Amino acid sequence: MCFVYRDEKNYSVNTVTSYEYDLQLFLTFLTDHGCSTCINEITKTQVRRFIQYL
Repeated sequence: MCFVYRDEKNYSVNTVTSYEYDLQLFLTFLTDHGCSTCINEITKTQVRRFIQYL
């Protein structure tokens, strides 16, 4: 998936690496707080709490 963004969107390696890191951090946050990591079940409230956590 990362290669798709790098190749088709012409994103730099650093940009894709940063996105990957942020998403992994978000998944860890969700898991640590007992939340689902299924994309269809993530709520706006969870995203807001993650941003506050940062």
